[in-house]
Amino acid sequence: MKRSRGKLAISAILAFVLCVSFAGCSDVGRSEDSASSSISSSSLTAQSSDRAQEATSSSAEDEAAKAGAEERATEDAEARAQQEAEAEAARKAAEEQAAAEAEAARKAAAEAEAARAAESARQQQESAAATSPNAAVVYVAASGNGKKYHSSPSCSNMKGTRQLSVDEAQRLGYGPCKKCY
Repeated sequence: MKRSRGKLAISAILAFVLCVSFAGCSDVGRSEDSASSSISSSSLTAQSSDRAQEATSSSAEDEAAKAGAEERATEDAEARAQQEAEAEAARKAAEEQAAAEAEAARKAAAEAEAARAAESARQQQESAAATSPNAAVVYVAASGNGKKYHSSPSCSNMKGTRQLSVDEAQRLGYGPCKKCY
């Protein structure tokens, strides 16, 4: 309010000076009347300009406040979007890790089952070989030139021998030795 009164006083003085200097008024009383009308018109002009400045400054403040609010809203939206993206990435990573662990567990179970099946098959073969009459160990010439299998590695003065089962020897085309059997 003090500022507008100061402006009003300055405007009144300027109006008076202008009136005296430019109007060519010789009558001081007349100059005072015109100065006072100039002062009142100056004061009205000053008041209207003050109102216009206040309206302009309040609308500028409103616009600045709106711009600040919009900027904060944009920043908040970006922060929320980033948090959601991070949460989604973490969820996907957890799903991928769970899938990898499930796959590893499935592979381990399949390998264990295969190992059990192989062990079972080996035990069955050993058991069948032990109970089979043709499971006995026989010897054949290591050179591969002979056609007979023997119960003793020293039969017929063999120098190098190879061990086989009776079934395997028969499958390879060997027959029993007449001296050993």
